[in-house]
Amino acid sequence: MNNAAEAQNVLLGVYRNMVEEGMYRYHLSLLFTLPSDIAKCQGNSPDGLRLVPSNSYTSTQSEVQTTWTNLYDAVYDANDFIERIQHKIGGYDDVDKQKAIVFIAEARCLRALYYFELVRWYGHVTLMTSTKQSNEHPSTFTQADAAEVYRFMEEDLVYAVENLPYAIDDRFRGDNSFRLSKGAALGLLTKVYATWAGHPVNDTSKWEAAAKTAKKLVESGKHHLLSDYEQLWKNTCNGIWDADESLIEVSFYSPAITGVAASDPSGRIGKWNGVAASGIKGVRNAGNWRVIPTFLRDWKDHDNDKRWAISFADHKYGKNTATGEDGVKLPINTSGNINDALQEDAKDNLKKSYMDGICPVNGIQRNT
Repeated sequence: MNNAAEAQNVLLGVYRNMVEEGMYRYHLSLLFTLPSDIAKCQGNSPDGLRLVPSNSYTSTQSEVQTTWTNLYDAVYDANDFIERIQHKIGGYDDVDKQKAIVFIAEARCLRALYYFELVRWYGHVTLMTSTKQSNEHPSTFTQADAAEVYRFMEEDLVYAVENLPYAIDDRFRGDNSFRLSKGAALGLLTKVYATWAGHPVNDTSKWEAAAKTAKKLVESGKHHLLSDYEQLWKNTCNGIWDADESLIEVSFYSPAITGVAASDPSGRIGKWNGVAASGIKGVRNAGNWRVIPTFLRDWKDHDNDKRWAISFADHKYGKNTATGEDGVKLPINTSGNINDALQEDAKDNLKKSYMDGICPVNGIQRNT
């Protein structure tokens, strides 16, 4: 890392951790988030790919261990980058020093994100703040109190807020697509404070900190919700980074290279949580993520919410058996649509077909 250009290449490797199998390629974006009251996994038995979504796993489950490993690998890479660039920055010219400070802020924001996942999923975790610690004998590792981990994340994110530019004001990076900005740091810090305030740490003083941080982000005027909700899907399908709304977004390479989901950085988003498709030559999408209709029913009670019909698929794709045409949009049940299935007096077979067949409309998730 003899200059900022070389340092940036190394920094992108710290970002690259985000697309590992145990990270946002699969586990943290899909598998671990499935056991909820709004979604379920396709199928009825608690085995195979349904072990984690049905909460039927133990601490020795390979997915649990893989995510643990991937997260600590990512923390190590962030620590390594920060240590190395701090060693080199003294030899940079003024322009490269400015860029280096932004890069350090990105790495610290990423480290905070990785620790945020660790402390929420695993509870009392070892706090590794340097590569030297990671290379010590495991017998020396101790569990940190969760509050200590939150304080460490806060320090990283406050530094990131102070040193990162807003995406639209960025003069330092030639391309900031899918890169963390001040808005990302503020948004993540808000979420960290709000989580810190709740169970299990229950430091209620952090509610005020969360409100103030969110207020700063909102009133900055640098980010806002898109007026056209459907534009989110258009952006995703075309690989467009739009920082107007997006604060943190993980980018996956597509199309697939090997054809093996576990090996490709394009991952499972859009396949696991996309519209079911079968009977089409060369195309199959299991649509393993299924939306629970009672959640949709309760959501529909908000009549002014125009996102409702855009966010789920009350249909599937397949072959029209009458015409032989491929890739045709087909109803989940020919005897009724989703509105019919949500009625109290709907027939059991109609209710069941929609209970088991509704998928997200495609592979993006909008978190607030």
